[in-house]
Amino acid sequence: MLRLRERLARVGRAARPVPLTRRELFALPPLGGYRLTRRRRLNYYLNRAEYERGRTRLWSFPTRLIVEPASACNLRCPYCLTGAGEVGRPRALMTLELYRRLLDELGDYLFEMELFHWGEPLLNPHVYDMLEMASARGIATTVNTNLAVPFDRARAERLVASGLNELTVSVDGATQETYEQYRVRGRLARVVESCRLLVDARRRFGRESMRLNLEFHVFAHNVDDVDGMRQLAATLGMPLRIFKGVVPGEDWDTAGRFDYCVAPVPLPCIWLWGTALVSTDGGVLACRGGFQSADDMGRLAVRPAELGAARFRDVWNGPRFRAARGFYRRRDGDPTHVCFDCPNTRMWERWKAHYVAGGTKETFDPGFTLNGIWNYFWDRGRRPDRASAT
Repeated sequence: MLRLRERLARVGRAARPVPLTRRELFALPPLGGYRLTRRRRLNYYLNRAEYERGRTRLWSFPTRLIVEPASACNLRCPYCLTGAGEVGRPRALMTLELYRRLLDELGDYLFEMELFHWGEPLLNPHVYDMLEMASARGIATTVNTNLAVPFDRARAERLVASGLNELTVSVDGATQETYEQYRVRGRLARVVESCRLLVDARRRFGRESMRLNLEFHVFAHNVDDVDGMRQLAATLGMPLRIFKGVVPGEDWDTAGRFDYCVAPVPLPCIWLWGTALVSTDGGVLACRGGFQSADDMGRLAVRPAELGAARFRDVWNGPRFRAARGFYRRRDGDPTHVCFDCPNTRMWERWKAHYVAGGTKETFDPGFTLNGIWNYFWDRGRRPDRASAT
């Protein structure tokens, strides 16, 4: 009985039953490529301490920022909200003005910046400038692209010279016939040639530390192309990442042959404390699952004269972010909030009950996979007039 009471008390206190050691929780990001300054380090430790204690109003800034260079895409991938035509906000390109303001306020604290969301980042001609500015501030940068856009030697050189730390190219088929079933409107030959240009530019610029990856999402229609993709990756000299693709409805891979890129972990969503996403129209989101503007945590003014917050901090500590962080302490509030019924929030409820009963993370069943998380956001993102079509 005493042990049970101690566990219950721990759940109720600020120090929550997080199944991580303090060494794991406070370990600096392993990705590399960032410049470790005193200010960056102190903000990171403060951020992790506020996460550990479940604070809802933060003194720290996020340590990772996702910016959306473009909310449009050149392809029509069926299991992507943009590709499926479920546009939750206007198709647009992020302005350099908004990007500079973000860097001015957050640049000294960020370890990593990811320049991609639901659109194709290379559609924004300013993306090279954005990468250069982030690299100059000592921020590690990553980009995911379909690379099915107009691309040449000069663009490859500009991308490599920008200081970009990691580029991942999504290629979901070893032949044009298979590739275009998912990457609708894409030309595999163009993507392969662009990859060769990047590998060559990296060699000529002496940037062997820049990571160039191929990413293959396995679905029922392309499962036979796995070996072909391995051969293609070896020919290009690029590492290949193979992940199970997410789909509407039930998991297609009932035999469990492939793994998702992310597995649920019984932790409060660290995104709400350590990461933020800024869309092209200034909307600030909690994570990549956000698509509709109704799920924004707040909005930054794209230009000084427009409506919206002038400072990122005003949104970061605004009512919607604070409410989302509070869901991990008390399950009350606005049930329409994007984070209220998120599978990760519900998992935390199950984990607390499991922990109080004497369970461990090794014996814990999250109750969902990445496919379940994706379906939650897919269902929220679909327009009402199309929701009944699936």
